[in-house]
Amino acid sequence: MRKLQNTLYITTQGSYLHKERETLVVEQERK
Repeated sequence: MRKLQNTLYITTQGSYLHKERETLVVEQERK
């Protein structure tokens, strides 16, 4: 696998990213 810098792409509409301590969390809006 090739390393692509330190970038995380979230492409799911209605999702957002946040950090909890050392962990990245992706959450999706509920309708």
